[in-house]
Amino acid sequence: MICDFDSGGELAGDLRCVGYSVDEVKVDDLRSVHVGDHDLYVFTFRQEAQLPSLLKMTEKLRAAQLKTPMVLVSIEKAPTEFLKHSETKYRADAYLEMKENSSAEILDLAENFLGLSEVQLSNPYASRKTEDDAKLYQAKVQELEGELNQLRQEASSLDKALETQRNFYKPKLKALFEGQKLQVQSETEQLKFKLSEVEAKLLEREARIKELEQSQANQDQKLKRIESSHRKAQESLRSFYQRKLAENQKTK
Repeated sequence: MICDFDSGGELAGDLRCVGYSVDEVKVDDLRSVHVGDHDLYVFTFRQEAQLPSLLKMTEKLRAAQLKTPMVLVSIEKAPTEFLKHSETKYRADAYLEMKENSSAEILDLAENFLGLSEVQLSNPYASRKTEDDAKLYQAKVQELEGELNQLRQEASSLDKALETQRNFYKPKLKALFEGQKLQVQSETEQLKFKLSEVEAKLLEREARIKELEQSQANQDQKLKRIESSHRKAQESLRSFYQRKLAENQKTK
């Protein structure tokens, strides 16, 4: 079924030419259409002013859970609102913006939703076209498979090259790490040795200080003994002279 809002019924003739049965229904007569009478609904418009009514009707049918596929067709350049409607909840099944080869586009859509018509199936040219398309698709698939195999081979080669590089650098990195580890250990040993030397020098200095302190103590004691002996010697000498003086006075 095709419902033209204002496009003039241009698409119906194209579909009939290839054998599709087409019912043209006016907007006001849509209420008389029964669900299940048609395999595809095509709604077309030309003027942007008709777009709100078309989208509203589409959303109403979709909200009613209509199972029949719906295709919206813009005969002129499609407004932005028309294209964005395909992202809404109650969207149609397809949106078509007619361009130069309008007949081919609508026929492709009809074939996608309805399959080939009886005329197309009985037409040798159509059969040949189908076979040619199948061969074309098969060749494309083979080409893609070839590219995929090539990519797999390249990926395998890259994996092998990566493994080779890893095996090449792994022992070097290990040796470098071990070398750094040994270097750190060597530096640690050197620091420990230097620390031991410093500790030995400190111990030696402490022993020397104690030795000097002991020597000073001994000198102090010796000095005290000398001073004591000197005092005793002075006292003895003084006592001697005093006795001599006393004896001289008695003699006189």
